[in-house]
Amino acid sequence: MPNIRVRFQLNPGREGIAFSKLAKHADGIQNLLTSLACDIGLPPDQNQWLGKDFKNGSVFSTAENQALVDAELNAKFNSTLQWLIKFNPKSVNEPLNGVSLKTIGCFAELRTPLEIDETINIGLFSEEKKAPKYYKVSRLKLEEVARAIDAETYYAGTIIGYTYEWTKGAKEPFLKIRDVATGELVKCAYDDKDYKKVAGLFAHKDALVAISGNISFNKITEKTEVVKANEFEIISGMTQEQYDSFFGCAKGLTAGEDAAAYVRKIRGGN
Repeated sequence: MPNIRVRFQLNPGREGIAFSKLAKHADGIQNLLTSLACDIGLPPDQNQWLGKDFKNGSVFSTAENQALVDAELNAKFNSTLQWLIKFNPKSVNEPLNGVSLKTIGCFAELRTPLEIDETINIGLFSEEKKAPKYYKVSRLKLEEVARAIDAETYYAGTIIGYTYEWTKGAKEPFLKIRDVATGELVKCAYDDKDYKKVAGLFAHKDALVAISGNISFNKITEKTEVVKANEFEIISGMTQEQYDSFFGCAKGLTAGEDAAAYVRKIRGGN
């Protein structure tokens, strides 16, 4: 059984590559391959990628998955990646083989290190041929993909959690709280006029707080952010146990669906 392999050429037609760009390329490629492998059903314990076969010049490298897979799964990976390379904006609502919006977004993010006239070349291997077949993917093409996807949902809401960090000297001040529902850190931007209200949240180290305002949810990164907070409140007299007791009190609200999946559906995610 073969390994899934993809060949990448960075900075084609030029000599070498800046380390700062190389790092961004590595992160983008890792995110894309991991998400795509997840979409085609590769288990998490087999979703491990290794860079190898590096070549000087404009920097060639092979990304190889460490798991041995059958030919059918290998072909499915190639056909799905080829669909992304030849992406048609009209097909964003009818993705091939269950390709997630996250994967399409990761593909679009390959544009981040690229100059406006630059390309990244992607080589796909087949069983019939030893050498990969290369496809040129331009910055403009990736911009087209990015414009085609609706990556963020905005809504008015409230985040409940514990204060974690406060950056008040920035041009756009913000604080971070740890959301009790997800355990994730949520960045909350606010206006200078609300400085005293924000300061009050930090008056009690272990206080549970509620921050309301305009919230964004990124369907690709699955990150929540309060882009404009306008209400700040300390939830006094409520222990963590009391807060936890609210979960499950409205039985049947999600019609038997997992709560996290239900929230994603409301937000417009997959």
